[in-house]
Amino acid sequence: MARILIVDDEPVSVQLLSRVLKVHGHEALHASTPEEALEVAAREQPEIILLDWMLPRMDGIDLLGRLRSLPGGDRWRIVMVTAGGDADLAERVREAGGDGFLQKPVAIDQLAEVIEAQVRASEGAGAV
Repeated sequence: MARILIVDDEPVSVQLLSRVLKVHGHEALHASTPEEALEVAAREQPEIILLDWMLPRMDGIDLLGRLRSLPGGDRWRIVMVTAGGDADLAERVREAGGDGFLQKPVAIDQLAEVIEAQVRASEGAGAV
């Protein structure tokens, strides 16, 4: 089981992602603003963060950088999950330190597969 922080301001997206995570045995945490995401991530130390790109007051790329700078942030697996963006957003996510990119709407099996891959990567990073 992994602790997974969902950073998204859209209740429907949060509900869907939370449901999928719980069905697969993971604990779902939630933050709807960048400020709340920084607070929850620092306090809860999730293994994985699912991060929306379009957030109020700060875009996901900027927040990704701020999350990485928190204590423990270098160990978190951060996956951008977004409905928006241009063709080079996935590359920008990687350059900013992201571990993956998913375009909404995300198929449930695709989401589950990516989460399991991130869980394995997180466990591998913790064993070093």
